[in-house]
Amino acid sequence: MVVSADAVVADDDATARELASTYGHWTHSIRSGHGAIPYPDPETTPPLTDEERALVDDRIVTQFVGAPSSVAERLDTLRRVTDADELVVTSVTHGHEDVRRDRCCCR
Repeated sequence: MVVSADAVVADDDATARELASTYGHWTHSIRSGHGAIPYPDPETTPPLTDEERALVDDRIVTQFVGAPSSVAERLDTLRRVTDADELVVTSVTHGHEDVRRDRCCCR
């Protein structure tokens, strides 16, 4: 069985949270029928409204966000509890370098 997970990894939890902070905006653009927008810049994007957050909260709370060791531990837990043969991990961030860093941290 293959299980997928969304993850954002950075050197520390606070940086990872900042990088992941606009994931809800991106998900909202898809779920609201507007289609996927370019991933928003966390530095210039206002917070979601309560109504927008309600539409995407199920996706936000299931993201794996943090430093490499904490994300790796949580992904291993996901693999164990689902008895997955394979994990497919996706990462969406505003900057390409941030995605590259995620890939290096998750190896």
